[in-house]
Amino acid sequence: MTKVSDHFAQMNAFGDAREPFVCVVDFTGAVGHVFPLASLPATVAIACDGRHYGVSHAQMAAAEGVAVRVSNPPAYDEYANRIACIHQAMRRGDTYLLNFTCRTPVTLHGTLESVFFHAAAPFRLLWRNRFVCFSPERFIRIAHNQIATSPMKGTVEASLPDALGTLLRNPKERAEHVMVVDLLRNDLSLVASNVRVDRFRYGHQIVAGGRHLWQTSSDIVGTLTDSWHGSIGTMLQKLLPAGSISGAPKRKTVEIIQACETYERGFYTGIFGVYDGETFDSAVMIRFLEQDGDAYFYKSGGGITIESDPRQEYEEMIGKIYVPVL
Repeated sequence: MTKVSDHFAQMNAFGDAREPFVCVVDFTGAVGHVFPLASLPATVAIACDGRHYGVSHAQMAAAEGVAVRVSNPPAYDEYANRIACIHQAMRRGDTYLLNFTCRTPVTLHGTLESVFFHAAAPFRLLWRNRFVCFSPERFIRIAHNQIATSPMKGTVEASLPDALGTLLRNPKERAEHVMVVDLLRNDLSLVASNVRVDRFRYGHQIVAGGRHLWQTSSDIVGTLTDSWHGSIGTMLQKLLPAGSISGAPKRKTVEIIQACETYERGFYTGIFGVYDGETFDSAVMIRFLEQDGDAYFYKSGGGITIESDPRQEYEEMIGKIYVPVL
């Protein structure tokens, strides 16, 4: 039986007592922090689907403008070599979907705080002097004994002719989306019953810098027992790392990620969440800007399949380096 790590056990205890809390967990699930919602540290601020914690409206109104610029992108040849290694693993049958990411030096005009205040994203987390995340992607939401997730896979410029139709017809994008939906459906089955896909591969628009993109998502739901509050941490430990930013089969794919990527993800592609005593909502930590001393780094990537073209994936990875300003 897997031992429940201390931070997950703390979530269970808070949930069992119906005490609201905030949690932040890294990509592997090995490192986590849990804070009572009523006493967040001054270093932490959160926005969760319209609700704000640890930040005032006055601070938001006073925030300066912000922008990021790529200062030294990863070398394409090195990136292509990494994709070649991933494709070798796929031909061996070790993985069939892998989320590959890079750490890119950027110039930040503004502060981490100003990114948090200005970024147009439903889920935002600021850890002052460390990182800021402005994510469009929910991890799981639990309410009324129902657990739900909505993986996002596939984007296209909304300004292109028949943009959404082109995206929906793209065989590579469809195959990647199907694999992620299957993976997350299986993941939810670890903690819930009656797991089903309520809505498959629908389009919605998101803001990306000064651009608008069509994004495709699917809705997957399952049923929990009344006792789920006291098992929040245990469920998260079973579900992490998030399937949409790891791959399938998950355990072997994570091993390949750690061998192929040239840096430690840390909290990037981990999750953060808010439990209010009745519901739990959480996000995948993508769209991630990190501070390291006086330097700043943006972490981004995308899903790789056997059909992935290295040049297109490289350009997508660079293209995701932006702050979607309000």
